[in-house]
Amino acid sequence: MKSFINECVESLYSIHKDAISDLHILLPTQRAKSFFKMELASKIKDRPIWQPSFLSVNELVTNLTALKVVDKIRLITELYSVYSRYHNESLDKFYYWGGILVSDFSTLDNYKCDASLLFSNVSDLKEIEERFDYLTDEQKGMILQFWGVFKEKNSHSKSQKEFLKLWNTLFNIYTEYKALLESKGIGYSGMIYRKAAEIIDSKENIEYLEGKKIVVIGFNALSAAEMSIFDYFKERCDAQFYWDYDNYYIDNKAQEAGLFIRENIKRYGEVLLSEPRDNFVQEKNIVIVSSPSEALGCKYTSNYLKELAKEGNIGRETAVILTNEALLSPLLYSIPTEVSHFNVTSGYPLRLTSAYLLVEYLLSLRSSSTNRGGEELQYYQKEVFKIVNHPYVQYVLTAEEQQYFTELHTESLEQFMAYIPISKVIMSPLTTLLFRHTNNPIEFYDHIEELFISMLEINGDNFDKENVEYINKTLESLINLRASVANCATDITMPIACSLLQKHLSTVNTTFEGEPLIGMQVMGILESRNLDFENVVIMSMSEDNYPSVKNILSLIPSNLRFGYGLPTISNHEAMYSYYFYRLIQRAKNVHIIYSSYSGESLSGEPSRYIHQLKIESPHRNNLTIKNINLKIISPKIDEIVVSKQGKPAEELNKFLDGKRNLSASRIYEYIECPLKFYFTSLEKIRVEQEMEEELDAATAGTILHAVLNTIYNDVKKNSTTLSATLTTALESGIINSELIKEIESRLGIAETEFNGRLKTKLLELNTFIRNILHYDIDSTKEFNVIDLEKKITTSHHFGDKTVTLNGEIDRIDRFIDGTIRIIDYKSGKSKLSTKSLEDSMTTNSGSCSKPIFQTLFYSLLYKSELGGDIQPSLYFAKDINAPSYSPLLNIAKEPLYKYGAVEQEFTELFNTHLTTLFDINIPFCQTSDLTICQYCNYIKICRRD
Repeated sequence: MKSFINECVESLYSIHKDAISDLHILLPTQRAKSFFKMELASKIKDRPIWQPSFLSVNELVTNLTALKVVDKIRLITELYSVYSRYHNESLDKFYYWGGILVSDFSTLDNYKCDASLLFSNVSDLKEIEERFDYLTDEQKGMILQFWGVFKEKNSHSKSQKEFLKLWNTLFNIYTEYKALLESKGIGYSGMIYRKAAEIIDSKENIEYLEGKKIVVIGFNALSAAEMSIFDYFKERCDAQFYWDYDNYYIDNKAQEAGLFIRENIKRYGEVLLSEPRDNFVQEKNIVIVSSPSEALGCKYTSNYLKELAKEGNIGRETAVILTNEALLSPLLYSIPTEVSHFNVTSGYPLRLTSAYLLVEYLLSLRSSSTNRGGEELQYYQKEVFKIVNHPYVQYVLTAEEQQYFTELHTESLEQFMAYIPISKVIMSPLTTLLFRHTNNPIEFYDHIEELFISMLEINGDNFDKENVEYINKTLESLINLRASVANCATDITMPIACSLLQKHLSTVNTTFEGEPLIGMQVMGILESRNLDFENVVIMSMSEDNYPSVKNILSLIPSNLRFGYGLPTISNHEAMYSYYFYRLIQRAKNVHIIYSSYSGESLSGEPSRYIHQLKIESPHRNNLTIKNINLKIISPKIDEIVVSKQGKPAEELNKFLDGKRNLSASRIYEYIECPLKFYFTSLEKIRVEQEMEEELDAATAGTILHAVLNTIYNDVKKNSTTLSATLTTALESGIINSELIKEIESRLGIAETEFNGRLKTKLLELNTFIRNILHYDIDSTKEFNVIDLEKKITTSHHFGDKTVTLNGEIDRIDRFIDGTIRIIDYKSGKSKLSTKSLEDSMTTNSGSCSKPIFQTLFYSLLYKSELGGDIQPSLYFAKDINAPSYSPLLNIAKEPLYKYGAVEQEFTELFNTHLTTLFDINIPFCQTSDLTICQYCNYIKICRRD
């Protein structure tokens, strides 16, 4: 394979011989320049000569204008200083679309568009004909079509009014912004290109270019400003032009890949007229790979590289092209050891790195801080330990500090410390940097900078090369942001400073650069321009990702972009079509991988260019199609069986000799899964509970019980006036005040700090309690509350054994006829019916019900200890206000009015489970109902995943 760069070198040397040293060569990328030097060196091995000079268009325009391009954050903050004169908007809200506006200004300058015309509101055809006589009829029609929508002033929608309000100020903002930048000797890319083009268009002699022999190699889409520069090269420097293309897409005008090259050849001519341009139709091994995930795509690439390695050492003739930069990290981990050398020239989003994650943690920590009642500053404990457990922080904490934070974490859980005072987390210079608090944006940025520098100084050896690069890129971005904020004409508050930091870092890419002439190449699609490889792997070639032209991020509507000659989606498609075909035109082996996964915003469709290869290319009948099938093979896992002999028997005997009690929850746990009972009751394995600032279901249920207990205590004291007492509770506000008190106590936060979700939960619990109160007020049967949270412990005989049972009944009522009603409150989903009593105590039955079992268990306890007629009842707070609601249990489609009706059957079933539990010959084993395992805390121990 003769590469394009090789062709250019041979052509130039044949024309200029040793005088090639006098040439000034323009190439689109630094990578192309390195390959050009390599090819030239291999061409003239016998004697040394001076290498030609290399230019870049960026260097050229900078020299012509004396303006310097600055980073994005500086450009946005400078733009904001102008924009804020016309519109009242905070910098952090402006930041995202401010970047889009800078890009729009750069585009209109690059294409030498008249901003005064673009940002005008022209809806009259006659005026368009007069002012835009240089435009085609189609362009004029697009402008008229867009502004025609705004013709009726009185019918503008809100969004149209907002658009016009902004649009009518954009020309002033544009001109003032450019003047401001030029006064400071800086500019954005398009502004500098346009000024250079204006200097060149003036036809004055440009000393910088006088006498230079220019060679332009490998460009594709040219802006109007670049055309002005290239026109000057052709007219005044007798420049030579080399274009990289293939006849396959140049000769066929329906092929968008050749759109720009066809125009370039027509305008500037070309040198390599004698070279064949039929590389694309030559025999190729093209493999299209459908992968169910990007990760498996990386695995496929790894296997392919291993196969190549068997044929010989993989060198620079092989390239892996990333159309999705987020794949860089998983790909690097997938490169097999058989690839001895590889070079990465690609960007990687900083937002996907550990460095960015630590910054996010620091921002979350700050937003969680509170200073209630003028007390010492406190941080939400969850945010504290997220930072402490971050890998970077773990690298640099001392063993003593790590031990301290482990103990502090245990303490916070045991004492229910939702918030931790700052004095408890600052004990060294490093932890001072981690947890220091300031309300000064510049100081805040300084602290983060000091923290990252300190981590590298303390234990930099623990950080690999990639993470050092991520940290350095974070530091560089932070320094730029701090300088821009410090110079910003507007005062920046801490919330805005934090928001800016997050938004800025999320847009930054880290760039890896290495030795391009050694080993396999890993690069993005743009870095591959002008380079040719025998073996090419193109990854992530789905339609969602390549060419990814659903829309152009721009404030300039597409109609106007077309009307004023600015690049549109079709231009974008043509450019990426060229990149694709140019990359594979000289290759021998091409593997194109796309993810077939569809979900959320992903379609799972292959790129349109894959379809083009399949349908219209000369290789359509010779393509190899591969589908990676994801086969999930669950390894056979031996069931876990635990014998009751030995220590388990000793623990079980404690229930029989009165040393330990069995509750309804523990017994039902055994019914559901004997092994789960073993873990919780015998091994006493406790699952560590994280402190939450939100109310989980269990805590919410506990709070509901506590408030109901407070209210019904008043009812118990005034049993003759139940309706009046409950009505007073409904009207007095006591429900809300008691709920707030309970939440504050359990979460350790004040009502003023309740977030939206907590306020919603408060309202929900309030509604649940009011539902219960209204139900009791409307009750058709009179009753008295005789006990609340009644604790009962009793002995229960089964066979020749006796076990101690205990439980706590939420509420006990007595009806006028003497019947005792046992009530259990529930805040979850109603479960009042079962096909049979046996079903309610059997897993896999479909009607297994813990609430029903629990209520019958309490009935058994009460009857055993106190006697009497008992009516088991369930108050499901969510549904109790339904018109047909009944708190009675429903067994086999019949309401259960008295426990006595099922007492014998329930006791027999209950005793059967107890007999099984205490039979030491029956081991503890796993449940056969896998739905029970779904939310089990011990699923990883059981390997039921």
